[in-house]
Amino acid sequence: MSLFDQHDKYERMLTALQQRLSMYDHILSSVGINISILDEEFCYQEVNQVFLDFYGNKKEEVVGKSIKDFLGEDLFRETIKAKLDCCLRGELVRFQQWFDFPLPGRRYMDVFYCPLFGVDDQVNAIVAFCADITTFMAANEGLSQATLSQKPFYDTEIKKQHALIDIIGCQKILSQFDDLIRQLHDSKRFYSSLASILPVGVVRSDCLGNCTYANQLWCDIAGITLQQAKGINWLEAIHPDDRQGVKDGWQKCVAGGLPLSAEYRFLRGDGSSVWVLGQVIRESAESGKKAAYVGTINEISQQKSIAEDLAESERRHRRLYNETPIMMHSIDTDGRLIDVNNCWLKTLGYKRPEVIGRLSSDFLTEESKLYAQQTVLPAFFSCGYVKNIEYQMQKNDGSVIDVLLSADSEIENGVMVRSFAVIKDISEQKRIENELHIQKARLEESYNSLNIILDRNNDLAKTIEERTYANIKDLIESTVEGLRSTLKEPQQIEWLNILTSKLENLSSGYAAVLRGKYADLTPKERQIADLILAGKSTKEIASYFNLSNKTIEFHRNNLRKKLGIDNSKTSLRSFLAEIASH
Repeated sequence: MSLFDQHDKYERMLTALQQRLSMYDHILSSVGINISILDEEFCYQEVNQVFLDFYGNKKEEVVGKSIKDFLGEDLFRETIKAKLDCCLRGELVRFQQWFDFPLPGRRYMDVFYCPLFGVDDQVNAIVAFCADITTFMAANEGLSQATLSQKPFYDTEIKKQHALIDIIGCQKILSQFDDLIRQLHDSKRFYSSLASILPVGVVRSDCLGNCTYANQLWCDIAGITLQQAKGINWLEAIHPDDRQGVKDGWQKCVAGGLPLSAEYRFLRGDGSSVWVLGQVIRESAESGKKAAYVGTINEISQQKSIAEDLAESERRHRRLYNETPIMMHSIDTDGRLIDVNNCWLKTLGYKRPEVIGRLSSDFLTEESKLYAQQTVLPAFFSCGYVKNIEYQMQKNDGSVIDVLLSADSEIENGVMVRSFAVIKDISEQKRIENELHIQKARLEESYNSLNIILDRNNDLAKTIEERTYANIKDLIESTVEGLRSTLKEPQQIEWLNILTSKLENLSSGYAAVLRGKYADLTPKERQIADLILAGKSTKEIASYFNLSNKTIEFHRNNLRKKLGIDNSKTSLRSFLAEIASH
């Protein structure tokens, strides 16, 4: 059950309580005897009109004052205090005796002290009934007319009553008096019992704000005792920051007769504070009488804490939303902006009142607006999200920026109520992409031009190489043939054949291939490769270079590795011959 449902329930209960209290007030007002209510410190908390008429005082002159100060310390100490102490212990106290009062003078009073019990069955107040039976005693004891003549007040009373009250009549009054005490005691117990079972704090005060009753739950919530709350002292328990507001609300309630509802705090003795929802209604009162007021309090500290946490969370999220350095906005189901963050406003150059309520498409270029209305928005409202939509947005100054939008939707009870869109400004990214595209085109053009130049250079180099080889062959070949005719030794002729083979390789481009494709071959390896191509064995090559066979085998293995001959069955000479043939 919510707090408001509880409030309605307890309002009905309090209405019934108010009706009972009206009967209680009627009892106090209608009986022709003095009735007063005293707290545990013997201070007047309530008096009836008969009491005020008897003593000739106004109510505000009595309520809150101690009986010792009102009737005098001597009378209080010698006669009254001991009897009140007995009543505080739960005893019913009744006695009759003469009293010398300041204003009415010497009167013979029948006094009855009745204890009032709280919810803890402890006495927390006393009801004092005082019947003036001076005329009865005068008739019963045969007081002389002279004695009565000394008291003009007595003569007035006799004239009012038309005659002396006989013993039977007085006994009847005292019997009614006892009945009244029982009724009042039952009424007070009913009031206390009902107030004790209500799961709200209950307080009652007069029209001046003087507290006359509070149930235990009210005291527990406020953090003070009933005695501390009596009179106007209960205001001191209210948090200083809220106190004046409660006072002002109370005064409006009294002046206008309207119910009061307010949230405020009690500041407890340990320094902690507790939030309450306080409500006050005016009791119905008989004509000519000042109404009393009944109030309730419900502790709402937990609800306030939750509300404050929610408010703080909302502030944090709002601050995060507004200060996030990326554009954000929300639209309703009509496509109108209901929220934008600070980055959105700063980027586009608007103020918030200028954009809220407008269509989000109003801030797009014509081409992007058409794309949004025909494609993007229908898709979003259909599936609830879109991702990486490229738009062009128009700023307040007319300039255009490129953006990338992604949006999700907020659903309540299965119905979409708003969107949440994140918009990234990709203008710089677009500019860089365009620059890269231009640079790429330029590089491709330069690359193509360079290839053309390289092709031309290769052709030129090939032509020069062919001419060079031809010239070398022409110059050397005739010399070699002339030399061959002069040689007689076989070894000399063999070396001449090797030289001739190298010249042929040079003219065929074999050497160029070795220098180019196999540039990592050492000079020694190239020499050995030439001899292998000429058909020389390892032994012959070793003899030619004056090296060991093992060294020549080492160079042969290196040649195979560097030439990429992985298959052991492939002949090194055949591989070299294939190179020479191209």
